[in-house]
Amino acid sequence: MKRFKKSKKGFSLVELIIVIAIMVALVAVMAPAYVKYVQKSHDAVVQAAAESALQFVKAEMGDGSFTGVGVMEIKGVRNSTTGKKYINILWKANEEGENTMAYQPGSVLADDNGYAEFVAGCGVDDTKQIRSDLVYEIEIYSTQTVSGHPNLQARMETVENPENNP
Repeated sequence: MKRFKKSKKGFSLVELIIVIAIMVALVAVMAPAYVKYVQKSHDAVVQAAAESALQFVKAEMGDGSFTGVGVMEIKGVRNSTTGKKYINILWKANEEGENTMAYQPGSVLADDNGYAEFVAGCGVDDTKQIRSDLVYEIEIYSTQTVSGHPNLQARMETVENPENNP
């Protein structure tokens, strides 16, 4: 009969528990920073879409492609079927419930006041899933010039998200 020698290879149970406890502590410290980093990246997607839309609006106002004034909202909108949020540009109605803003690229009057063409022109990826609660508004407003013709201007601001206020 051979005698089995006790092997000194491997880790003891106490050593493994200490290593696991250290890993748990590291995850507990790093998790909030990671969540904040991910939220910041989702917010950056909404901000980039808003800035892209603003630049597109300013570029297109020069050649008369925009008619009317109004407000557009850039935010994440939850899909009712999937429950996931996607970036969206919404053209808001005025106090009378009308949308007076229209985008007419070139000489073609597009359907739905040119909304689809506008979103495509902005280059906003509305298929990207986001988790941001930021809301940006771009207001297109008219000022009178010296010659009496309306002069369209655009400005962007961050607004309070009504979904965050119960």
